[in-house]
Amino acid sequence: MLHRHGDVASVYARKKLQPLLKDVYESIEEKWTAWVDGQLSGRELFEFEASLPDKAAAEAERTGALKLGELLEAELSARH
Repeated sequence: MLHRHGDVASVYARKKLQPLLKDVYESIEEKWTAWVDGQLSGRELFEFEASLPDKAAAEAERTGALKLGELLEAELSARH
C-alpha cells in the first residue's frame, strides 16, 4: 500500500510541477532569444551571462545562430 501511495504522490507532484517547469523553460528560452538578438542590457545582461554554465560555448552558439539567420534572410531575399 505504501508503494501505491508513493505513486499517487509522484503523479500529483508531476502535475503540480509541470506548469511551473514549463514557465521556467519559457522564461529561459525568452531570455536566450533576447540575448542572441542583443536585446539584453545592464543588470539583465550581466545576470544572464553569469548564469551561463559555459559562456564561450554560448557565444559560439549565438554566433552560429546569427550567421544562420543572415544566411536565411539572404536566401529568402534572393528568391523575391
